[in-house]
Order: sequence, then structure tokens, then C-alpha cells
Amino acid sequence: MLQEDFRVAIDIGTTKVCTIIARKRPDHRIEVTGISVVPCEGMNKGLVVDAAAVTSAVLKSIETASEDAGVDIDSVYAGLTGNHVESTNRWASVPRARGMRVITDIDLSSAMAASSAIDLADDRKLLHVIPRSYALDGLHGVRNPLGMHTGELHVESHVITGSISKIDELENAISDAGVDISSMIIEPLASAHAALTADEREEGAILIDVGGGTSDIAVYHDGAVLHTAVIPVGGYQFSNDLSIAFDIDFDEAEQLKIQHGTAAPELTGMKEEITLNPHSMHQPLIITKREVGQILKERAS
Repeated sequence: MLQEDFRVAIDIGTTKVCTIIARKRPDHRIEVTGISVVPCEGMNKGLVVDAAAVTSAVLKSIETASEDAGVDIDSVYAGLTGNHVESTNRWASVPRARGMRVITDIDLSSAMAASSAIDLADDRKLLHVIPRSYALDGLHGVRNPLGMHTGELHVESHVITGSISKIDELENAISDAGVDISSMIIEPLASAHAALTADEREEGAILIDVGGGTSDIAVYHDGAVLHTAVIPVGGYQFSNDLSIAFDIDFDEAEQLKIQHGTAAPELTGMKEEITLNPHSMHQPLIITKREVGQILKERAS
């Protein structure tokens, strides 16, 4: 059984399953104790297409990380992606007693409840409700109203939903590996919390995490998340473009992208040459790194 001070997170992507185990030390620092990366062929653009293959990859990744950390794993925090994930920002009125009153923790709990009271379609599930700001008697832009006085209280929240059927498919694939799911977190939020500093979120930032089959996007403004999305375009499409353009195998195109790829071809020189062997040619083809970058830039744009 996993000890209380350990946490396990698992990221099931289009091309691989990543598991990380960490614990909180007595000095409150975080120590990574186990990590594993295992190929996965059961996902397509963030969605389960072969549940057995996903379960097998999850089981292998968990076992490897567990052995590395020296602890048994019985529950995980799982990342969720796929273009079924949708977000919106909405205002809600917070019900409270009439008159000028101080804002308490109860009011903030009521604000969360009001933000969560959404009519959803049959196949939609509420995943995250994140308060962005509050309005006190028409005064907007208040981030933490606790202890302030107001007659009317409104809250703006970032609301994220997902497809129940797609979520269930992923949950079942993970559960079949013999672990419970403590919680599911959408990947754009997880990536943003890991990669962006508080100052970057405050000044405004766009995080784009390009995976094998999807790209996760999180937009922050004034310290709060403004937009999250998952688009079904990832590293596969970049490699596929190179494969078609130069008439080479996909695996060769993947290595070409990794070793020589850039989305800023204008910053590369024309003298760096690369030799390829296209299927339709009887002799090698000499190209430049800038040509590779131009193809990748067109896809990125």
C-alpha cells in the first residue's frame, strides 16, 4: 500500500505512458523517487482505441516506477486529454443573505456551488471549476474577497467539461491495471502548473504542450487561467508532413524532425546539409536544415 506522503501521477499519451512517484520530505521539499516511460500503442489523439494495449502499457509503467521507488502503488492521479475537453468562462450570482455583510468561507463555498450549477448535455461531465475573479456590488477584478463587505457577490469561473464516454474508457483502462484513480486532471492545467511561474501567469502566458497526437493549450491572464483546449494535432502530423514531402519512411522522418527540426527556419543557415534517400529516387537527396524547418513551420502556423 502506498504511504501517505507519496503521490503517483500517470500521463497516458498517444505514444507513451509516463509514471512519476514523488514524496513530500520533512523539510517540505518534493523528492522524485520513481519514474518510468513506456511505449503505448492503444491511444489515438488522446483517446482510447485499444483498451487492452493501454492497460498493458499502464501496468508496465506502474510496475517499473514502483520498483524504482521501492513502494507499492494502489492509486494514481491521471492526466486527461483529447479534443472532447472543452472550456468556458461564466459568471454566476452567489446566493447570500440580504444587506451589507462580510464575505466568509461559507460564501466562497457557495460561489463554487453556484459556478458548478450548470446544465450539461447527457454525455458531458464537469471536470474543473476554477474561480477567476469576483465582483462586489459591481466592482470587478477582486481576486480574494474573503473578509470584505458587500451586498451582492458574483463570481467568474473557468469551467472545464469532458465527454463521459471518453473519460469512462480511460478510467476503465487504468482500473484494469489494478489501481484506483484518486482524481483526473486535464493535461493543459497540469502542464501549466508544472512549467509556468507565478510571475508568468500574472503577466500573461500561453502554454502549448505538443504531444504525439494532441497539443494541449492553456492561456493565463492576470494570474488566472483564461482558456484551455486540446487540439488533435501533435508530433505525428509534423513527422508525417516530412515523410510525404521527402518521400521517406515515417521512422526516418521522425528522426529527421528530432535531429534537425525547427519551427524557425529563418534562424538556420543554408549551408547545413542533410542527406536523405527518397523511395522514388535512385540517388541520395541533399536538403538543408532550413528546408526541413520551412515544412515544420507551415504545420505549426
